[in-house]
Amino acid sequence: FSSSACHLNWLENVRGKNEAHCLANFLFRLGFLICLKLFRKKIVWTVHNKVAHDQKRGRKYSQILMKLLMAWSDQIHVLCEATLQEIPSLKKYQSKVICIPHGDYFENFGSGLVNIREKYGIDPSKKIIFFTGKIGPYKNLDLLIECFNRSHLVESNFALLICGACKDLDYRKKISA
Repeated sequence: FSSSACHLNWLENVRGKNEAHCLANFLFRLGFLICLKLFRKKIVWTVHNKVAHDQKRGRKYSQILMKLLMAWSDQIHVLCEATLQEIPSLKKYQSKVICIPHGDYFENFGSGLVNIREKYGIDPSKKIIFFTGKIGPYKNLDLLIECFNRSHLVESNFALLICGACKDLDYRKKISA
């Protein structure tokens, strides 16, 4: 609380192993937000998604926090202009919204000493469609794989390569089959 501003990422992502845990998590986050307002701290909120990821519980609490963050934030950071269309309730707070595009990581993948074609058995003549990042059901990779397999890309000499951490073993089995 010694700073004049607080930048919040994923504060709205309320999770818990049961309803009581979600409620406690929500109340803690709400209390923190109220303290920021009481101490007149500037709030900068980064919007990542229109709904929080991987929520089995706590969605209603996340929605409440998102509404409060929209109203109470001094600045709302979005990663692309499309966010305003995806989250219509943000339009009311458009004067607080600033778009700072998400960066890319091109030219940041190291020296290229790993031959991914050799590592994954991909023919050198194939073009690679590469997905990287956290792997979970909310990313709909099963749909990506299904669409890739039904598309003309398979016959057009393309390979789909998906790399990332997947904690959900059932989902890993599903998309590996």
